[in-house]
Amino acid sequence: MAEEDILDTLNGPQREAVLDDEHTLLVLAGAGSGKTRVITTKIVHSIRDLGYRPWQILAVTFTNKAAKEMRVRVERMLGEGWDLSGLEIKTFHSYGAGLLRKYSDRLGYDHNFNIYDDADSLALLSNLFPGEGKQQLKAYAKRISLLKDMAIMPDDQKLDGGDLPAFRMHYQAYENGLRQAQCMDFADLILKANELLEENPDVKDALHRRYRLILVDEYQDSNGSQFRFLKNLVGQSTQLVVVGDDDQSIYRFRGADIGNILSFSRQYSNVRQIKLEENYRSSGNIIALAGELISHNRSRHKKTIFTNNPAGPLPRLVNCYGEEDEALAVVGMIGRDLGAKDTAILFRTNAQSRPFEQALVQARIKYQVVGALRFYEREEVKDMLAVFALVMNPRDKVSFTRIVNKPARGIGKSALQKILSISDHTIDAMEDSLLSAGLTKGAKGGVTAFLEAYRKVKGMLESASPLQDFATACMKDFGFLDLYSKEEDEAIRKSRLENLNALVTAMSSFAPSYEGLAAFMETVTLDNSSLPGEEGDGRISTDPNVVKLITMHNTKGLEFDTVFVTGLEDDIIPGNRMDMSQADVEEERRILYVALTRARSELYLTWAKARMLWGQRMYQSPSRFLTELPENLYQGSITTGRSVDSRQSSYSQRYAYGRPVASSASSFPQPPTRAVQRQRNTQTFSVGDRVSSPDYGVGEIVSAETKGGRTIVRVSYENGRKAIYNTEFCNLKKL
Repeated sequence: MAEEDILDTLNGPQREAVLDDEHTLLVLAGAGSGKTRVITTKIVHSIRDLGYRPWQILAVTFTNKAAKEMRVRVERMLGEGWDLSGLEIKTFHSYGAGLLRKYSDRLGYDHNFNIYDDADSLALLSNLFPGEGKQQLKAYAKRISLLKDMAIMPDDQKLDGGDLPAFRMHYQAYENGLRQAQCMDFADLILKANELLEENPDVKDALHRRYRLILVDEYQDSNGSQFRFLKNLVGQSTQLVVVGDDDQSIYRFRGADIGNILSFSRQYSNVRQIKLEENYRSSGNIIALAGELISHNRSRHKKTIFTNNPAGPLPRLVNCYGEEDEALAVVGMIGRDLGAKDTAILFRTNAQSRPFEQALVQARIKYQVVGALRFYEREEVKDMLAVFALVMNPRDKVSFTRIVNKPARGIGKSALQKILSISDHTIDAMEDSLLSAGLTKGAKGGVTAFLEAYRKVKGMLESASPLQDFATACMKDFGFLDLYSKEEDEAIRKSRLENLNALVTAMSSFAPSYEGLAAFMETVTLDNSSLPGEEGDGRISTDPNVVKLITMHNTKGLEFDTVFVTGLEDDIIPGNRMDMSQADVEEERRILYVALTRARSELYLTWAKARMLWGQRMYQSPSRFLTELPENLYQGSITTGRSVDSRQSSYSQRYAYGRPVASSASSFPQPPTRAVQRQRNTQTFSVGDRVSSPDYGVGEIVSAETKGGRTIVRVSYENGRKAIYNTEFCNLKKL
């Protein structure tokens, strides 16, 4: 494709962003405005028309999916005959990992260091503090990750909190454990990359000389460590181009700092701001509604999103009695009028999906809850990854602990503690334990079998056996293939064996060496980590007739012909925290804005007047965000009267062609102003209490908050369920 053809596909602002090679650029890219086209076209223009070498360009994204798609676009636009092997299009963390492996000795690490994902980090804390509750350690692990993203370490004076002494002790022990195991966690990939560059000027200078152009996608999602990383990478002769939309900054709970994009012009010199305001995705009426909503935010770069697409139908507001009615209304409209083709149902939290799932099942409409368990988080896959990690790094006690007695080898907790007390090098410790009188005959037999399997697969790796053969041997010799072949449930057995086979296949393209295994493990960890827009498995069904059920956070980067945005009530969006600040409310408004702009043609907004919250049916008010919208921008009305009650009429009576039939407020008995009367619970509950529920079994209270005289507790159950209760009326029993 000729240069003029590439540029002719761009609008005016897009073209300016591509052609400007003199300024530091802040490209404010509104929803659906073609930001990826700008980034890829600028890369192509720089290589082909400005003479940049591919290795002089670094493009940084936030998801592996985006990085892969971007590279494919660049290759397609350039055509054949170009060697792009040096072109780096990576996530922040992938780039950091590569840099750290290259210069690992500068920080005292082996180049084959293991990278811990969230589950590994929790396992390390559990090993260090075996007597503590899992939920408390989960909270600590999450807090540690957020602090590391802000470069706040255990000895930092910025640490705060009522549990500071205990938390500081856990944080320091965790860091010591990582270092001792020669491992890094996900946050370390940026944190230690900064440490590397700041302590090694020669490395920093080499990168400054190398890169003529650095581009950053989704800059609004960057955190403090990434901001600092970028500062370290950009040299005086490097053009920096950041592309993002402050109106779509929705990951503050993960550490994203909207201040990075809002203050960009003050942080860098020679900055030019270019606004991409034309939306190519949505109809005119959807854009008008979304634009009006986000205009109520104060902390934003002013921009006016518009489209030349047809106006389309007005978004429709539907109010219902309860969550079951809401689900029936939505599914009724899908089944009667719209069809399931390219349709999504969005909600604020996963807990809201249940009634929609039930209604879809009853209507026999296929659906997918986006956010299922990721491939690399599945038990059988994690087991094998632990074997691979241990072969790479025998000091990795988390991986060792996971597999040393799985399948059962007679190595119980007592034997394990004795082995781990001998040496940090787990294999040396096992060999020495055979000479110890402290192990039983059964335990020594298990140790011997384990060591035989370890030596065999290690030898295969050292002799450059193909990684798929190495992986198959690990499965057989460590007993996992036999273990999962004996699974009684046929469907589970088949699924697990298929997953193991898929794992072997995934390894076949990597080099038969330690370096190849390290590259594979790095890919796994980066694919498996919690990144914006990549919750759960990340695999969305390509069947357009499957209705997608997705949280609002998880819709980033997606689009659908028809979108239902549900649960639009105060206490849900925005949330109901007593300490919610203006910044919190604006983040919630941005979340809703992202949800609205996923729709191409049809947009429905629904809310329920009564909903089960904190274990009770509560009267709800429409979200304050709905009241900000002029009535001429949508069909329907926000009313305080009752909607149709499923207890009083059949579905066919209530919904004609998918629309609620008008009803008067006096037609049905009114719901209670707040909760119905129930027997009071006089127990006192605190964080850490073990409780039981007749609905979900045994769990642990993970948070408690007082709201208007009520104490609200959150319980995490052993079966994986989570629930919120008002303690005054809950059916919980302290154990």
